Amino acid sequence: MAAVREGALCATLASFCEHFLHSAYLKKRKREDDEEEVVALAACVFSSSRVEHKTKITDYCENVVPRYTDFDFKSHFRLTRTTAQHVLEMGLFPNNTSKTKAGLPPAKSLLVCLWLFGTQETFREVGDRFGIGTGHAHRVFELFCRCLVSKSDSVIRWPQGEELKKVQEGFNALRGPNSFPDVVGCIDGMHVSFTASKDEKRAHFNRKCYTSVILQAVCDHTFRFTDLFAGWPGSSNDARVFRNSRLSEKLETPGFIPSHCHILGDCAYPLSSVLLTPYRDNGHLTRSQKNYNRMLSSKRVVIEQAFGQLVGRFRRLKHLYIRKREFVPVVITASCMLHNLCIAHADDSPDVEGDISLLRTEQNGNGDVTGQAKRDNIARMLHGDN
Repeated sequence: MAAVREGALCATLASFCEHFLHSAYLKKRKREDDEEEVVALAACVFSSSRVEHKTKITDYCENVVPRYTDFDFKSHFRLTRTTAQHVLEMGLFPNNTSKTKAGLPPAKSLLVCLWLFGTQETFREVGDRFGIGTGHAHRVFELFCRCLVSKSDSVIRWPQGEELKKVQEGFNALRGPNSFPDVVGCIDGMHVSFTASKDEKRAHFNRKCYTSVILQAVCDHTFRFTDLFAGWPGSSNDARVFRNSRLSEKLETPGFIPSHCHILGDCAYPLSSVLLTPYRDNGHLTRSQKNYNRMLSSKRVVIEQAFGQLVGRFRRLKHLYIRKREFVPVVITASCMLHNLCIAHADDSPDVEGDISLLRTEQNGNGDVTGQAKRDNIARMLHGDN
């Protein structure tokens, strides 16, 4: 059949060339090179119509993946089969039998996306593995991320009521009964590098000499993210990022956090009664102040551990080869949502990244009066001073 179609196409092109060569246009111009140009044009049209179909892997999902052990499946796709099935049932795709808007069965689309999240492979490499084109792999990934982020409010949410009380109790038990009291979250930021365009480089060039966006997050004692703000340019410090986040406004709302509770941050964050930071080390700290800083640090380390688990599981965040600037925070948010879903299903991170590019900027001011008073009271209580 292919030979017949090719012969018919050749005949059609030959007829076209013969008719065109003998048209009034050529009779009028009387130029020999015109005939050569038309023949060359016809040859180009003919050669472009003969598209060579690339060899693709067609049975990886159908025949290879089902034979993976549970350990191998998690090693490759970074999630257990149970967690992956739960993600599939979240309603991100029309149903579990039809094809998605990207033209693939939902289960295969999910495996493509999980492979992309868990590795630094290019879209071409992943497309080759799953038997799809490079552009197809990118469309599948973008569709999945945007659909997942549309449900972010149900996955990344601030604890309320009894849930907030459980988080407080969890932090109290985290380092023993005499540790830093009444913590309901820890905040920090990390840089996520990405491929910035020439026009974007200046705004996103951070102090470590590469282009990035900032992920600011709050986590609880289980490393689950309870607040997220992703996408601010990497040239900013974390205090500025915090001021421009929705969390800054929420913390000022009465009742958002009980008056005796607080979240913990490093010295770059503004001190307040709901956001406690360490004392600035000017070389003259008292013993109670040093003890306060040590205990605060021992609690606040959970946010660094959460970032380590996030990047260790989803290696795509080590560097995002993404040209669409507006898509970068979408990928980061989707990664954090998958991180939370794994925690909800007791799906431990297979790896923990130790080299995380956290925000470390100049120390902020002393903060407001109520924050200073609360910090001083806690410092005296932790040190056993009357």
